[in-house]
Amino acid sequence: MPPMHRCLLNPALERVRVNGFAFPLGVYPVEPVAPRTGFTVDFEPADGDEEWEEWPDRYVYEILVSAERLKPLCSAVLSLLPGRVYPILDVLGNDAFREIDPYIAYELVGVESLYDGLRWYEPFLFEDGLCGFGAMSEDPFMYLFLDEHKVLTIRVETAARERIDRLLSAFDLPNLAGDEKEGQRPRRADGHPLAEGMAADAVSHEHRSVLLTPEDRPELPGPEEVTEALVDLWGMTLNIDVERNLDDDGRDLGVTGWRCLVRVEPPMPEVVEAGGPSTGASAKELGEPMAAPTATTKAAPASAGPSDSGEKGGEVPRVRYAEALVAAKSWREAEDLALRAATELPGGPRHTSPTDEDSPRLVAADRLWRREVVALLSRGAGRPAGNQNSPQSSTPEAHTARGQDAVPGEAGQPSPASDGPVADPEDPHQPEPPEIAGLLDEALANGADGRILRSRWLE
Repeated sequence: MPPMHRCLLNPALERVRVNGFAFPLGVYPVEPVAPRTGFTVDFEPADGDEEWEEWPDRYVYEILVSAERLKPLCSAVLSLLPGRVYPILDVLGNDAFREIDPYIAYELVGVESLYDGLRWYEPFLFEDGLCGFGAMSEDPFMYLFLDEHKVLTIRVETAARERIDRLLSAFDLPNLAGDEKEGQRPRRADGHPLAEGMAADAVSHEHRSVLLTPEDRPELPGPEEVTEALVDLWGMTLNIDVERNLDDDGRDLGVTGWRCLVRVEPPMPEVVEAGGPSTGASAKELGEPMAAPTATTKAAPASAGPSDSGEKGGEVPRVRYAEALVAAKSWREAEDLALRAATELPGGPRHTSPTDEDSPRLVAADRLWRREVVALLSRGAGRPAGNQNSPQSSTPEAHTARGQDAVPGEAGQPSPASDGPVADPEDPHQPEPPEIAGLLDEALANGADGRILRSRWLE
């Protein structure tokens, strides 16, 4: 999917510098730290599991450089990859019970797609404190990952160590542990290495998004929009257990509330012959290229659903997003409920098919604390209240819905009206409106069947 717009850095952000070392704009220390440019290297023996092929004996490098040198270094390392790779993306997301959303491609992707993503979304990938990215290959084995602290990790088979050493030498990067013959860093009694680069995560630090997303520039993508685009471009899926509802510690949470976003593509336009009736064939069926929807396309009126095709009064159909609040005991069940909710909205798609690329698609499913569900139901629109200036407050529907009023939908349980104080998700002791409390007591009970709590269009 071609990018709608390149993302831009927020010019108001100031870079933190310590002794000439420039930290990334999106992650910076709040305590004294002495960063050290250079690398460390360790040996790791072969290992594997039931999901992945066994990784061979390998060397692992951890590399820290000043922010200005990060992109040239990564470009040099990426040039060592073969023509097809498995892209990787980690994002600090909005899920209440999972800190990081881990995405990975299970099918090989042409390395040119990796370069396209880096070119289109460079500020996010190299500067933002909410994401890390990388890629791996199996033949030859190579793994590289730039984490959310912008520390670069490289794993290569033992035969490739000399090649990596030469590359790092070309950047005048010293081995912070000296020249150990076996590549094993000296360690303290507690197992921690004596030498490390002292990145921002070595002390108390802050993460923030660095993208410019002003209200009067709705075409500029925020973190969640860029994530959605990269997941499509790199063919990735969320690397979690989709059949169970587990938290980061592996505990089964049972039934929880979920906020889901479903992307609904505009219908394929019919091809009409000059002076004749419609052929009934779409441009796609005839092999004609389709123009990608862009953020500057004028939105369809609220009365026109995604099933309306063609141009009406000069307006072009465009991608729409549906929000569904559901109660479910797994990601898979939440997906099924969200897609069903989208089809039941006024003007919604007629059907869903997992094999149809134009079918509605779940692009986000975040679990919520009960108080967050209460706040959303009592408000009847938008994200919960609270820290609206959080770097994660931007939403994937921003390019179609930012600055616009929500179009309410009628599916599942209607949103209860609230004439009293609106629930605050940051206050766990605030009493719940009786009608919402009764609904959630039933919907979130152990063993309860999944259900749709509310759904609506987000434009």
